[in-house]
Amino acid sequence: MSKAAPTDSGIGAVLQDEQISWAVRRVIFLLTLVSILNFVDRQIINILAESIKKDLALSDSQIGLLTGLAFAVFYALLSLPAARLADRYNRPILLGAAVTVWSGFTALSGVAQNFTQLALARMGVGIGESACAPTAHSLISDYVPASKRTSALAMFSMGVPLGSMLGMVLGGIVVDHWGWRTALLMVGLPGLAVGLAVMFFAPEPRRTLASAAAATAKLPRVPLLVVMKLLLAKRSAWMIMASQALASMVQLGSYAWIASFFRRSEPEQLQRWADGISAFTGLSLGPVAIIGIVYGVATGLMAATGMYLSGRIADARTSRDVSVLLWLPAWAKMSGIVFTAGTLFSGDLGIALACATAHSFVLGFTLPPGYASVLGLVDSKSRATVTALFMIVTTFIGLGFGPLMVGVLSDFFNKGLGMGESEGLRYGMVTLALFIIPSSLLLLRATRYYPADFVK
Repeated sequence: MSKAAPTDSGIGAVLQDEQISWAVRRVIFLLTLVSILNFVDRQIINILAESIKKDLALSDSQIGLLTGLAFAVFYALLSLPAARLADRYNRPILLGAAVTVWSGFTALSGVAQNFTQLALARMGVGIGESACAPTAHSLISDYVPASKRTSALAMFSMGVPLGSMLGMVLGGIVVDHWGWRTALLMVGLPGLAVGLAVMFFAPEPRRTLASAAAATAKLPRVPLLVVMKLLLAKRSAWMIMASQALASMVQLGSYAWIASFFRRSEPEQLQRWADGISAFTGLSLGPVAIIGIVYGVATGLMAATGMYLSGRIADARTSRDVSVLLWLPAWAKMSGIVFTAGTLFSGDLGIALACATAHSFVLGFTLPPGYASVLGLVDSKSRATVTALFMIVTTFIGLGFGPLMVGVLSDFFNKGLGMGESEGLRYGMVTLALFIIPSSLLLLRATRYYPADFVK
């Protein structure tokens, strides 16, 4: 077996061997760092939402727009053009540029003076992040063989809980001491350096896949209509897309409001926890920092653990039954319903946090197999495009309408039915959580057709 040339940084070896080289592992680690930044910048606004609401005198509906639709519209609109570029041009250059763009707009969010300015900055974050998932997924699919793909995607997907965890922790600590503006500035600036690192240190694997002459030319791309017709012909594709859209609406909508829920429903318990931990450690911690540290760390680590385990389980079974990529996340979603109920109705902060932590663990089982199931619908020439098509639907519906739906329902239950801010938000989140049931059923239904639709 021939070895990769030094100029390939070991990337070519994986194309000839089922083992993943250390060079590839290093690049996937860098991409995971990108994924972490992606979700720090995307999700930090959730822990800051109550402070932003009070400072700028906003309604829950406006907060729902900031945490969801303002970001999601441009993310969804530009995911497909970004993916088409990724399917044809140098992907590390495209991804590195995207990181610098969204990081810059995150920093600009910290100087916004009103709702309009903050919404525009969030739109800019969405523009930059639109290129992240399609480009990174396409790169990972070329870096590793199909038998190792879910584990590699699980590593990259750990950026979701780890980034969300860091956003919660840093945002909670910083907002208590220096305010929400400082928090946004602090998390935005490091991305500029990471973007440059991707440009210079992540190789383009197409240079190994293609001849030396073709490596410097534009690659022919599969027409978009051809990709769409291919997906239209696969019944499982529609079911997976609908399932992921509903699930992302529940997951992202709930996550956008969970910090606000704890602040409204358990203010006295949060303050007691803050006083107790501050007295024990000697650190000055406020209620928001407690949410960020306790909730953010516990749920982030457990979600990452779930992702790792789901990647290992799926890789071990995919060679025998590719439908594991669907039934594993389906049952994980269904099992999370009881933990959602415990989080929202326990009435005790400790029990609620324990239930939220358990829910994050089972939620971790849904992402890597879900991503791998989408990539398995097409061959390598169209994977960035098909990822973008799914991201458009799931992001526009999930992130665009999940947080907004909770905000609108919260205002309705609060002001329309007179339940108050705390109960209004509780029942807004409960209503949204019910959509996880049809999401799971759609995935189980899709297992009938997916084996015939799967492309190695």
